Amino acid sequence: MNRLTRICAVIYCMTWLIGNLEAGNRRRYYATAEPPVVMQTQTVTQTTTATETVNALRVSRGLRPFIVDVRLEEAAKNCATYRARYRIRGHTANDFQFVPPGARADSGGCAAWEPGFGWGSCCTFDQYTHGGAAWAIGDDGLRYMQLFVRNGGGLACGCSECKCGPDCNCARPCCCGTCTGLASLGSSCTDQ
Repeated sequence: MNRLTRICAVIYCMTWLIGNLEAGNRRRYYATAEPPVVMQTQTVTQTTTATETVNALRVSRGLRPFIVDVRLEEAAKNCATYRARYRIRGHTANDFQFVPPGARADSGGCAAWEPGFGWGSCCTFDQYTHGGAAWAIGDDGLRYMQLFVRNGGGLACGCSECKCGPDCNCARPCCCGTCTGLASLGSSCTDQ
């Protein structure tokens, strides 16, 4: 082998070795059976809940506020606390594992920001009807935000066909107010 070939081979081997050592360190960090050790996580309870914060943002954009679903709020609190504890700035492997039995979430959004940046997560301005939000402050000072949302049914009021009033054919009263028409004809709901 000539000298240039040997030098190239050595450089290649060193690059490969360093890359594998770095990857091995990453694998050891993430693949351990025990989660990384972090300091205590603080769950924030304030007079304004995260769901109220989300609803205020929605109203400021001319959107209807979410109907508060306490089971989705519970799921959001548990998920946000978990994410803050392990410094997970995005989604967990399965955010929906935090949704309690009997509850349903159609989608979820999350973020991890400095508290002064305000609320930020996907689904905040989407056209879902019900929501539950929470946040937890991690030991890194970030606010880990979580929002779970769902629709109540085929229409915004939760009915697939809806005529509210004395001859209502809904399984339950329309939760958004007055609903007129049939779903197939483009029903609409209006606030009471």
